Amino acid sequence: MRKTAVRTSFLFSKKRLTRTAALCLTAAVLAACVSKPPYEEYSLAQTALRAAEEADSSKYSPSHWLNAESSYREGEQAYKLNEFDKARTLFIRARLSAEKAENQTRLKKFKSGDVFQ
Repeated sequence: MRKTAVRTSFLFSKKRLTRTAALCLTAAVLAACVSKPPYEEYSLAQTALRAAEEADSSKYSPSHWLNAESSYREGEQAYKLNEFDKARTLFIRARLSAEKAENQTRLKKFKSGDVFQ
């Protein structure tokens, strides 16, 4: 009997499959690291800050106002450095603080009888 060598096709060789799997894994990891700029969060935080400022929150709710303002500024810095995940988190924090500041301001104005917009 004659032995015949089974030749594995280059397409299905273990070496090629290993390289392909490693390349796919690397591409997936790199794609996961790249995040989109937080346009919506940036815009919402900016609008919330503007509304809180117009309600005079720096006077009636200074702690929430300062938290909102500092988170927004830090978010802008992170955005400029392309640290989009960090910027997104900071913009969300800024929006929430600004909304709290505005709500607290409106409540205090209402209780005191001040006219509010």
